[in-house]
Amino acid sequence: MQIHLKPHHAICIILFSESGHSAPYASIMREHISMLSSHPKAEVVLSSVFDAICDYCPHNNNLVCEKSDEVEISDGKILSYCGLKFGDRLSWENFHQIIIDNILDKDLLRDSCKGCTYLSRCEQINKER
Repeated sequence: MQIHLKPHHAICIILFSESGHSAPYASIMREHISMLSSHPKAEVVLSSVFDAICDYCPHNNNLVCEKSDEVEISDGKILSYCGLKFGDRLSWENFHQIIIDNILDKDLLRDSCKGCTYLSRCEQINKER
């Protein structure tokens, strides 16, 4: 099993809360969370282009990301903090742990997700995990 994933979406998956999201977006996130929980060895390919989650993002305007500049910066920081690059392939369980070790546990969420609408909610969830 393989999934193409933008780097910031790993943080979205790890810290996801349905509150404030549209029903279609919450549904696709639940699908991905369930699939990755059931298949921790699934191969994640780090993608620089739209992935399945982008299709339901409220900032997707007919396949044009309205926050593309912020997303590119966020993805770049996440990759840098984690020592990864676009195109890298690793298991979900490995990527999940790398995100925790290199971003969430080092209090780099605010810098990694600067400008995200859900940042304050994710910071709270991260404190409680």
